[in-house]
Amino acid sequence: MKGKIKTQLELGRFFALPVAVCAVLLGVALGGNWSWLSAMVALGAIFQMAFAHSFNTLLDYSWTGFDKGTEEERSRGKVYTKGQQTIAAGIMSPKGVLVNGLVYLAISAIFIGIVAWEVSPVIWVIWGVMALMTFGYSWGKLHWS
Repeated sequence: MKGKIKTQLELGRFFALPVAVCAVLLGVALGGNWSWLSAMVALGAIFQMAFAHSFNTLLDYSWTGFDKGTEEERSRGKVYTKGQQTIAAGIMSPKGVLVNGLVYLAISAIFIGIVAWEVSPVIWVIWGVMALMTFGYSWGKLHWS
């Protein structure tokens, strides 16, 4: 059980958390409006980042094929990222990784929903585009020459 929980958390690759939080805080600082909503945006961004990392694991296996095949054939795993090649290693199924990513996205939606309610529903457009960027990232890796 402990290993499963650890894997679920590692799929979010929270090592990159400072980048997501700093980007949000820079935006808030530029806007000059520090409030409790700043924390809501930061939490929304953190969980959306976790979704993107988890979903990227799924796409690297199911769409691009980078993580399929023997260990020598797959993309080189990076120790610092964790959660990478979870499907190929047989630790989780593609469906399990998809559910993990969607849970992270749903948690993000709760925080972003609070912000959209208080500020503007336009925030949903930005949130949606950012969620779809995971496909763009995978497409870019697939077509890089």
